[in-house]
Amino acid sequence: MNVIKDIKSNEEKINNNNVASVKNTVTDTVDDQEYGTIYIKNLNFVTTEEDLYNHLQKLNIIKGIRKISIPVNSKQGTGNMSMGYGFIEYNNSINAQQALLKLNSSVLHDHSLEAKKSEKRLTTANKASHGNTTANNSKNNKLVVRNVAFQATSSELKTLFSSYGNVKRVRIPKKMGGEHRGFAFIDFSTNQEAVNAMESLKTTHLYGRHLVIEWAKEDDDNEGLSSSNIINLRKRASLDVKKQNNNNATIQCKKRKTNDDMVDPDFNFNQSIDNLDEVEDDDDDNDDN
Repeated sequence: MNVIKDIKSNEEKINNNNVASVKNTVTDTVDDQEYGTIYIKNLNFVTTEEDLYNHLQKLNIIKGIRKISIPVNSKQGTGNMSMGYGFIEYNNSINAQQALLKLNSSVLHDHSLEAKKSEKRLTTANKASHGNTTANNSKNNKLVVRNVAFQATSSELKTLFSSYGNVKRVRIPKKMGGEHRGFAFIDFSTNQEAVNAMESLKTTHLYGRHLVIEWAKEDDDNEGLSSSNIINLRKRASLDVKKQNNNNATIQCKKRKTNDDMVDPDFNFNQSIDNLDEVEDDDDDNDDN
């Protein structure tokens, strides 16, 4: 679960020379479009969001923090250790830039941290602050992600989108040869989680390619084709089978005709046998002589 900090309470604590962290939870939705995010890598796998927050506190760069996120590896046997990277969102780019300068190359759990600016957003701005710019069915919780790099995997996409809600399923349609087709489907548990992911990742790049995120249509099929397209494909396949059957029948007819042409219609089998007997009799007479 993401560690959310109450900034005002933190500032009051610092002013009173009390650096104890305050763990009040705030909403993931804010009334401000402005934000600044830092991407951190080379985190120790044992580092938690709470550890990172305490580290920021020691560096005196907690002003303006909205949210901290460190994805964890949920596979069995990993003990929910971190993936080695994380994100910190501030309320504006100025606070984020000031924090980045102090955070980069700082040491936490014997690891020298690498920090750089990120376009990723961890919170979602209220619709009232920027309007609803996406066509959305409130019952729809499925997104289609296009322009996906061919080296990207379903587990990587799940890790990326899980920061915004419970991802029930990630599906990457593949070609006959096994290579995926450059897009994926992400199923969330709720519509709001899908909204959060769409808003936050609309400027995100993966393997150098900008992810284009849209609402999946209700008639999207297993291979990303609409029902009407599938019907058309089936009709074409049926026509191809009929055409092939007709071609096979034509070939068989030609073979039969060729075989018939090889037989002399005036050939008399019985007469040929009589002729053969006469030849044998002549041979016997010659032997007697």
